[in-house]
Amino acid sequence: VTGAPDEFTSKSVGARTLIAAAGVMMNLFTGLLIFCLAFAVGVKFMLPQLGEVPLGSQAYAAGLRDGDKVISVDGKPVSHFEQVGLAIAYSAPDQEIEMVVEREDDGVVRRHKVVFTPKKNKTHGIPMLQGLTPGIAAQVFKVEGDSAASKAVLASDGSPYPLRRGDLILSIAGVPIDPLDGNAVRRGFFDNPDRDIPVTIRRGMRIRTSLEKDEGRYAPTLSYEGGKDVEVVIHPKAKYHHHIGAYPAELPTVSGEVTEGAPAYGLIQKGDQILRVEGKDARTHSFRRAIRFSAGRPVEVEILRDGQEQKVTLTPRFARGTTYQVGVPFAGAMTVGQVDSGSAADQAGLRPGDLITKIDYDEKIDDEKEILTWLAVEVIASAGKKMTLTVQREAGDASEIIEIEVKPLEDKEHSYGQGGIGLGRPTFALRSENLLEATKLGIGGTVDWVRNILLTFRNIFNRQVSPKNLGGPVMIAQASYRFATQGFGTILYFLGIISINLAILNVLPIPVLDGGMLFFLAIEKIKGSPVQEKYMIIANYFGLALLLSLMLYVTFNDIMRIFSG
Repeated sequence: VTGAPDEFTSKSVGARTLIAAAGVMMNLFTGLLIFCLAFAVGVKFMLPQLGEVPLGSQAYAAGLRDGDKVISVDGKPVSHFEQVGLAIAYSAPDQEIEMVVEREDDGVVRRHKVVFTPKKNKTHGIPMLQGLTPGIAAQVFKVEGDSAASKAVLASDGSPYPLRRGDLILSIAGVPIDPLDGNAVRRGFFDNPDRDIPVTIRRGMRIRTSLEKDEGRYAPTLSYEGGKDVEVVIHPKAKYHHHIGAYPAELPTVSGEVTEGAPAYGLIQKGDQILRVEGKDARTHSFRRAIRFSAGRPVEVEILRDGQEQKVTLTPRFARGTTYQVGVPFAGAMTVGQVDSGSAADQAGLRPGDLITKIDYDEKIDDEKEILTWLAVEVIASAGKKMTLTVQREAGDASEIIEIEVKPLEDKEHSYGQGGIGLGRPTFALRSENLLEATKLGIGGTVDWVRNILLTFRNIFNRQVSPKNLGGPVMIAQASYRFATQGFGTILYFLGIISINLAILNVLPIPVLDGGMLFFLAIEKIKGSPVQEKYMIIANYFGLALLLSLMLYVTFNDIMRIFSG
């Protein structure tokens, strides 16, 4: 530093501030420019339409239903599903959120308001609405090798005609399928294990998106043009759930209120005791098993209410792609009443009279109120993975605590079908009609992402969001690949997000970053003289160490995500 007039340090504080801020402004401008270009080309987003809303979930309790179209979240218009998830994830702690949805009731489209408070998800460390998922299309996204779908044949002559990516499923076993109802595809295969079924597909069609501007949002509508309709025959593979073959000593008692809209609503009440299912004892002829494999057919249930026996008929609904439900909650501990001979429980040494007090599986279940439900619901999807049961067993006048390792076995009495296909999310391309509209969308995208990133910092500092969600180069590479598969406009959109992130990161008051320089210049302006060089050197070393630590931390997060799957 010689003090020459053209040196950086010789410039005024205002001039140096503009120079230091130039990098940040260029990142913001680049992000804006890329966003404008991306929307001119077309960016793919998911339709703002809900998929299945599971019975008993927080979303169902709030009043959301399958297929609802989201119109707005907290008064802000919604054009695609990503806006719904981000609005919830960036909400303040204990903030009530109002969502407006559109739903068809008895052939009439009506709007409904629902209010809910997001809960922090333990796995992802961010606020979420449990049970809220985007829709699934009846369009093939992938076909598993050696699957039923890969061995499909033409119905006309039996020649091989395997399903492939892009095929739209129009009907299964004669039942029409809505293009946006992927759950109906899963049900069609689920209900027809180990038998030939006719499946009508459309191959080679084009998906056209029409965008209608409505109350500050884009309302997308998909249409399917061209293509060839073909009837094939598929033989879904028979699969089996798992069970341990132990049944409770007590008849199941309904532990809570049945959610409005559930199949059992108005028929089953809290406190009802389930006596028999299809004429068989509800303890050994499991209520949940009878519902699970009902194929949607009515199930006759005998209950005890206020000392009087009654009969009700329940019509289960297909749920989660793997089961049927009626929405009846059960809770409580489990004292073993019967053990099937040769079952997993029998082989492990479980006996009638044993009280199960804890389950050690992927997580520990030690709340006795959850044990009965867990054994009835979670074991079916265990795929035979071993679990440890802590059991209290009476031994004369005393009792002993023992641990029993159980490996669930396949329930060969009941099978379900699996087609071996993956279904995609319904997407549309948000594309501007002209340069002015592209600029408006680009500005909107820039403002939204600046806000999202700032809210992320806020929520990390107030511990609403876990820092484990931060990612590094591996996460960026993985995201780049995912966006690249969605087309050129979508990868441009991702690059715009990266540019905005760099702008916000660079403006943080951390030495060695532009924000650190702006911070020192602010101090200089206030005190009237520059910060001493030795203090700036120390601060820069500290800032460098902080950035290196952050890089190591996000890379560690990336590695942990890889190993945890």
